[in-house]
Amino acid sequence: MKKTLLFLTLFLCNIYAFGQPASLEGYVFESGNRGFLKNIEISIIQSSNDSLIGKVLSNGEGYFTHPLPLGEKFLLEAKHDYFHTRQIQVHTLGSVANDKVFTKLELNRAPGYLFDITIAEVRDNEDQVVDAVKSTNIEVYNNTQMEMVLHLVDYLEPDFKVHLKKGNHYTIMIRKDGFITKRMEAFVDVKGCILCFEGVGDVKPGVTDNLTEQNSFGTLLANVELERAEMGKEISFLNKIYYERGSAKLSEQAKTELEKLKLFLSDNPNLIIELGSHTDSRGDIEKNRELSFKRAQGAVDFILEGGDIDGSRLIARGYGPSKLANDCGPGVECTEEEHAVNRRTELKILGYVKDYVNRSLASMKQEEFMDELLAEIQAEGQIKVPENEELPSDIRENEEMVEEINSEFEVKSDEVLDAVSDVVSEIEEELVTIPLDTDSDMPRDIQASANDPIEESIIAIDKSETSENIVLEEVEKVNDTEFANEVTEPSSQESDDIPMEITTKVDDVTLDEGALAKGMPSTNQQELEDDPTAWMRGHKIVLVESKTELPGNHGIFRKYEDIHVLQSPVSKKYMYIAGEFKSQEEAQTYVNENLKDMFPEAYVISF
Repeated sequence: MKKTLLFLTLFLCNIYAFGQPASLEGYVFESGNRGFLKNIEISIIQSSNDSLIGKVLSNGEGYFTHPLPLGEKFLLEAKHDYFHTRQIQVHTLGSVANDKVFTKLELNRAPGYLFDITIAEVRDNEDQVVDAVKSTNIEVYNNTQMEMVLHLVDYLEPDFKVHLKKGNHYTIMIRKDGFITKRMEAFVDVKGCILCFEGVGDVKPGVTDNLTEQNSFGTLLANVELERAEMGKEISFLNKIYYERGSAKLSEQAKTELEKLKLFLSDNPNLIIELGSHTDSRGDIEKNRELSFKRAQGAVDFILEGGDIDGSRLIARGYGPSKLANDCGPGVECTEEEHAVNRRTELKILGYVKDYVNRSLASMKQEEFMDELLAEIQAEGQIKVPENEELPSDIRENEEMVEEINSEFEVKSDEVLDAVSDVVSEIEEELVTIPLDTDSDMPRDIQASANDPIEESIIAIDKSETSENIVLEEVEKVNDTEFANEVTEPSSQESDDIPMEITTKVDDVTLDEGALAKGMPSTNQQELEDDPTAWMRGHKIVLVESKTELPGNHGIFRKYEDIHVLQSPVSKKYMYIAGEFKSQEEAQTYVNENLKDMFPEAYVISF
């Protein structure tokens, strides 16, 4: 009986031992004794049938382990994006249960660079101590391969690493609520650039100091600074946009900067931006205010081309010469270069959009690629003729036809101008000087205009008509305060002899109610009856903004029947809105001519 039990025990032990596997243990390290490697994926493949036994990742010390069946040969394959793939063979031939099979894997780094980024708040000077920025969203996109290579959501650490392969262009984007989105571009051995960065500060150590033999790989450190998105903050990463004297035309350099702004607005869909334009101090103030608005609006129109950006996120403001960048004020002798500094458009954060969506970097890049592709397709349709060669006959005939039409148009234009000149001469001969009589039935706006200098406007009155049916013609004069290539509207100057009725104070803005009599086009009353929200379309004027609501008996309501009130989602102030204009330029002209003295902060708003 004892012998039987002993036999059964030995038999069961042998069965148990036969079923126990061996244990694979190993380490992964970088060639050149550069240290152990973490997160290297090791695949274990059984050689007899090419079946995958399992996969394992190395830990922070480069160590890995996995069970292996006995009596077999295996292929170990180590893979990582930063390193060349490595394969070695191991076996458990002759091993018994619980034996350990030791191995080591030495990996060579793939061509490319390890980009080690630390994120912190922007500092005013090098000695300032700033906080690291955590809980960011980090995306890295390979533009060459058109694939996302890294996406970290609400990443808790202030630093991260990404491997940049040679021959590739990467876009790196870092986002965090309350901060301006940071977009960076990295070109790795692309178009003759060994390693070039855009949107990144100093890279340490220097690129040339940290590259290995044949520039195959290296480790680079970079401090990336994030700026807080604060109200009123000037957007400084873009170059200021400058203009020729008397011109609102955008230069090619200005267009390049505005293209960058388009990208910035796409990266930061939560920001409302003001484009504030300025002039130098020379010339008429009102004309310069109008010119500055044209500059700002021209920049806004350029950005809105294509419809990618919501127009409600852009505000055009014209400041004229009121905010000079230097001491070149009226009467101060300055060089043309010094005056040119003041002819500029600047950008600043004006507010925030409450409901917005941050699109993924991948979807944004796909859209950018489509835009580039469409541009290339359109360019393919253009006909380019080498220098000193003639155009094809069909194109040449079309050009000759266009030249003939243009020639005829110029002749007709000259005839029209001559006719207009004759009419103006007749009007000047019949010009009547209108006395300013406060008891007169003549509308106050006509009285004020009649007192304007003849150089600014000519009032022509048909003598045969009564005062109740006055035919009024105004012939405008081209302003050449700066240069004649800018045609601007004349400014209206109220007469000092017109009596004032009431002066009211609203948020430090003095309202001269007596001068509000100039008519302003308003929304059709029938449209308002059919649709109470009909006024919320087109181009209006915000007369004033008030921290509190104005009383119902305020003078502004007596002078303007068509006043509408909205509370600004940005400043929380009450906006008092009036008017109905066909275009922003028409509305701004009205502001410049009629409201600047009474409402210096009045501005155009579009729905």
